[in-house]
Amino acid sequence: MTALTGLVPAQTTRATAADTAAVPLRETVLRQYGAHVNASLASLSRLLAAPVELRSEGTHVHGDDGRTYLDCGGFGVFLLGHCHPRVVSAVRTQLERHPLSTRLFLNAQLAEAAEALAQAAPAGLDKVFLTGSGAEATELGLKLARLAGRTRVVAMDGGFHGKTLGAVSVTGRAQYRDPFAPLLPDVSFVPFDDPAALAAALASTLDDPGGEAARAARRTRASGFTWENCATATLSAYRRALEERR
Repeated sequence: MTALTGLVPAQTTRATAADTAAVPLRETVLRQYGAHVNASLASLSRLLAAPVELRSEGTHVHGDDGRTYLDCGGFGVFLLGHCHPRVVSAVRTQLERHPLSTRLFLNAQLAEAAEALAQAAPAGLDKVFLTGSGAEATELGLKLARLAGRTRVVAMDGGFHGKTLGAVSVTGRAQYRDPFAPLLPDVSFVPFDDPAALAAALASTLDDPGGEAARAARRTRASGFTWENCATATLSAYRRALEERR
């Protein structure tokens, strides 16, 4: 076994089958994490006695410690729960029939999914591009903006959009951004729930958008702040300020 607090030369971290045959699963996984995945996470998991996840169903995840945990969401979420029988059946059927599209021929399942999403989206959002993560979706949004000639981005303080370069560039948390500087240029940040700050950010390089966002912010504060009306009022004010720029 090697120390999990830091990386060591590869030849000293490789264990034979005989070495690991009698080692509990968790210790084997911790060794592998420390050597090949994330040494810091391995150390933290050892400190917190984090189990190895073995299986899941619905809202529950089962660990190698014999306990069942309630999955409240993390980096990935199954909206229908883990191992929903209809989802598992559909995935198994597709894997047995045609697991990977050629991307050269037409794909009926892609067309069906795109149509269903477009029908559920607001009017005018008719085209669909499927991505594998939120970071990839953020990268797509940045590219679409550039195709439209918009190279400046205003993002929210405290937001997190992923770990790819473009997504990190618009993430409003210094601990994720600073190690990878320099990032994409022309990105500025404003506080969430502050339409006046958004209006000022837009006006810093463009003409004053008319102050509608600022007036909406004052109306929201005058009416009394509540979490119930905060998000709706903020998004409405943002939308009006952006519409005035078109």
